[in-house]
Amino acid sequence: MVTGTSMRSAMHFLVDGICVCCLYLVAERCRVGVLLWAFMTYNVMAFLTQPLTGHLADRTKDSRWMPLAAVGLLCMGAAVVAVATALGVVAAWMSPLVFLAAATLGAGNSLFHVWGGKATAVATGNDIRQLGVFVATGALGLAVGVAFASWLLLAAFIIGLAMLTVSVATGAAGATGTAGATVALSLSPVWVVGAMLVVIVVVMLRSLIGQTFAGGDLKSLTLLVGLTAMLGKMAGGWMSHYMGLVPASAVMVLAVAICLLWPGSSVVMMVAGLFAVNCTMPVTLYLANVLMPGREGLAFGLLAAALMPGYLLATMNHAL
Repeated sequence: MVTGTSMRSAMHFLVDGICVCCLYLVAERCRVGVLLWAFMTYNVMAFLTQPLTGHLADRTKDSRWMPLAAVGLLCMGAAVVAVATALGVVAAWMSPLVFLAAATLGAGNSLFHVWGGKATAVATGNDIRQLGVFVATGALGLAVGVAFASWLLLAAFIIGLAMLTVSVATGAAGATGTAGATVALSLSPVWVVGAMLVVIVVVMLRSLIGQTFAGGDLKSLTLLVGLTAMLGKMAGGWMSHYMGLVPASAVMVLAVAICLLWPGSSVVMMVAGLFAVNCTMPVTLYLANVLMPGREGLAFGLLAAALMPGYLLATMNHAL
């Protein structure tokens, strides 16, 4: 039997694959300056709006409309990309179409992620293993979208996503409600805010460190990076479940430190470091949900927004 987590994870793979596939298809005819700002627009819409869409998911009693709206926006973005490509985006006056596509794709991505993150947390009682599975598949979707970007792949991904979305939205797996995934801790609001800030800072640092391991020669090994990131996120959830949160986190941090401080650089150590960094992702998401029961959408959105420093660093390094 296919579980709700499995379906949402498959959808995550397809959503991220569709977004990056669209951007890379339009990139073939874009000027460098337009392309850079288009990717920036997409990431701002996809990540920085998630606290807002996450809050919306928390306030909505039946959020099955969210995946439908997300797919609708993704289809609109893909259609704009098709029009822009057909008309020729090299011309300066066609640039607004590129930014419209990027913004629409980012909005759809934002809606899907907070819905999927909250639905998984609520449906599984904040099971760290299943949180890891859900967040993991997007990394592979990005890698496949980049490596094999084509209109045929885009069409196949959209059809597959539409079928899964209809199935989820018409069943119980799509409804998240406003109930919390975990029992609330007996902490004062000040301690909750302070603890969440610590978690957010950890996510920001992880984003920066992750860009270090994903740089260099690994940029040409897109599928390896995506597969490593996916397996790391999955493994982190299972390690934490069986070893305990604190021992597993200590092992992850130690592994990252060793890979960072290892003399010389090699692909093996970079892959190991990327794997170890991604192992921490379900840990931070689990902790955020524990600190914000009933607000899992907002918790997911805050951590997603905290990923932006790593992206900005990578963008600046590429520009330089």
